Amino acid sequence: MLFIFYVLNSFISRQSLFNRLIGNFVQDKTIPQGAATTIYGCVCPRVGTEGMRGAYLSDCGEIAPNEIAHDANKTLRNALWEVTEKQLDEAVAKL
Repeated sequence: MLFIFYVLNSFISRQSLFNRLIGNFVQDKTIPQGAATTIYGCVCPRVGTEGMRGAYLSDCGEIAPNEIAHDANKTLRNALWEVTEKQLDEAVAKL
């Protein structure tokens, strides 16, 4: 099975020995492209809805995680969401 790895196209990533050795097998992304999914997850109103809570995002869209990361009854992902919301609420309250 062939896997395509994504790395940020930055000075540091270009200079590492590992990236120079596998350079022909790597699909580069620019820094804005690499950050796009993170920004999407932060600002997209749909991400906070019940249907997308705990979703795995890749390339600015929702995709299914592999079997190892699968949480069939959604208990773990909902627990993580609740803890994260609580921590964010506490941090915002301190501002």
